[in-house]
Amino acid sequence: MNGWTGSPAAMPAAAHPVSILLIGPDPATAATVMASIASHASGPCRVEKVETVSRAIGALAVCAADVVLFHPTLLDNADDALDQARLAAPEALMLPLDETRLEQDGWLPAILRFIARRKAAESALQAAEEALFEKAERARVTLESIGDAVLVTDTLGHVTYLNPVAETLTGWLSDEAVGQPLATVFRIVDGVTGESVMNPAVTAMNEDRTIGLVANCVLFQRDGDSIGIEDSAAPIHDRNGRVAGAVIIFREVGLSRSVTRKMAYLAHHDCLTGLPNRVLLRERLSLALGGARRHGKQVALLFIDLDYFKRINDSLGHAMGDQVLRAIADRLSCCVRETDTVCRFGGDEFVILLGEIDSPDDAAQIAKKLLGAVTMPVRVGGHTLQVSASVGISIHPDHGGDPETIIQQADMAMYQTKSDGRDGYRFFHAEMKRELVVRRSDNQVKSVR
Repeated sequence: MNGWTGSPAAMPAAAHPVSILLIGPDPATAATVMASIASHASGPCRVEKVETVSRAIGALAVCAADVVLFHPTLLDNADDALDQARLAAPEALMLPLDETRLEQDGWLPAILRFIARRKAAESALQAAEEALFEKAERARVTLESIGDAVLVTDTLGHVTYLNPVAETLTGWLSDEAVGQPLATVFRIVDGVTGESVMNPAVTAMNEDRTIGLVANCVLFQRDGDSIGIEDSAAPIHDRNGRVAGAVIIFREVGLSRSVTRKMAYLAHHDCLTGLPNRVLLRERLSLALGGARRHGKQVALLFIDLDYFKRINDSLGHAMGDQVLRAIADRLSCCVRETDTVCRFGGDEFVILLGEIDSPDDAAQIAKKLLGAVTMPVRVGGHTLQVSASVGISIHPDHGGDPETIIQQADMAMYQTKSDGRDGYRFFHAEMKRELVVRRSDNQVKSVR
């Protein structure tokens, strides 16, 4: 016996009827079940009757059932077969067909109402999921087809998405960028001054507002190159209205404008770290010396060389070494005042200019702070590296009055630190000149740097 029960007009159009499988009832019981369903079902039902459990298993393989009703006598003769039927319909309600209850308390209509409500809820959930997928798919296609770059970050400052244009401009593939700190993937500086600027995503989240286009920005790409960009950012909110992240929209500016800013910037800054280079250092050192003479202050220059850095490049590769240099550059920058200058002098050498200090002890305190920051473990590319540095210090006016002399004497003091065992600092003194000539004669120091 197969067929539909309920309103004939509604049955064929029903997308999700309740499916019932009867196993083994006699014709009278089957007729009672059909009558109960026809009288009480709130929606269309599909009923199928089979004589044996083995046929039920075959039927369930063809069409799933919501309710399986079996005659109680089957419990005595076909336990194993019923277990197989349960495996064939794991989500179905499998119940013994109690003829007495069927006639007295209407338990079957209650079950049918429950199943109907569950199927309606599942249908609504599926429709909502499909609508959400379609909405997300439209958003994805839009983001991947627009001409602007789009970068998304969470509230912790980790990248969660890059569209193809953003991949091109940053040099990062989205899969590789996801989870990275925003400052690593979207590293920007002021194209005129070369100073770091507040990331617009951070401002958008902190102030919970859209940040307009920012001009004169330079974006450092993954390979160390840089381009001029304009960008804007807006906060992303969750369903409760709380800030859940931010989206940055940016584009490359016109070629002539970008090239002009880029040339002016690169003339004074290191491409790898974004720090001032030796050209800008000499300019700022000249200004600092003049200001110190006018104000009766002193100037300190700290020459920093990483110990055994060549071993990192040789064993892990230059790409890994570059990441270490960037990490060290960030640490050094955090150890000094905004008015001081941290410069990448070349290779693994950094120079720090401390303008207008009161005494050499100020420089010594900064040197200790720098050494502590450098020796903190550096984690890059799945490796934890231990780095140390040798620092040499020269003081104006005690050790010279012009930029070249100050730099050279700090360099000599750094070599003295290396000769004394590394991972420390030394002040310049006149005897170092003679000792340096002896050491450099056989190039012993340079061979182990």
